[in-house]
Amino acid sequence: MPPADASTAGSSGPGPALPIRLDHRLPAPLESRIGPCDPCVAMIVGQVRSPGEMVPILLADRDDRTFGTCARWGWRRADGRLSPHARFETAPNHPLWRDACGIRRAAVAVIGWVDGDGWRYSASNGMLILFLACLWRRDDAGLAIALLDQPAQTPFADDGAERMPIAMELDLAVNWITGLPMGRARSRQFTGIVAQPPAA
Repeated sequence: MPPADASTAGSSGPGPALPIRLDHRLPAPLESRIGPCDPCVAMIVGQVRSPGEMVPILLADRDDRTFGTCARWGWRRADGRLSPHARFETAPNHPLWRDACGIRRAAVAVIGWVDGDGWRYSASNGMLILFLACLWRRDDAGLAIALLDQPAQTPFADDGAERMPIAMELDLAVNWITGLPMGRARSRQFTGIVAQPPAA
């Protein structure tokens, strides 16, 4: 996995960020399970997205009712740089992410992701909708999210990855965005991820 370009490296600590693209080629609409979806969600399904682009996310309203909408992947810093990732270990104490850790949470809906070398990561059957933990905020351009990442585990570390997202199934994702403690969400994350090498 190649190092992140400095212009997009957004982790809240030293070392490489997480150079991945999100795979949204979902097999069915999300609306039947998570409630009403913004029309732009349907436009993104079937595509692979990179930082700076719009992605489908799961949010909760003030009454903890879930709904789907879209957000730009990456927080824009004061100097104009894009911060698409936040380190799970340091985000609660980092000035850029601290306020969002407790109350502005979301989850990005994917069937997997693709790293900079073309390796694909997904559930073992390749069709399970997963939700990646993230933080959100509003800026002058609208809603934006930053993915939380963590030190890589197997199978990610086996092919050289240093960081990985926090993947969840739907029930845990709902608990995450409505206030589940960060440590508990991480301890219950989905572990049935498989790595597939780039197509020849």
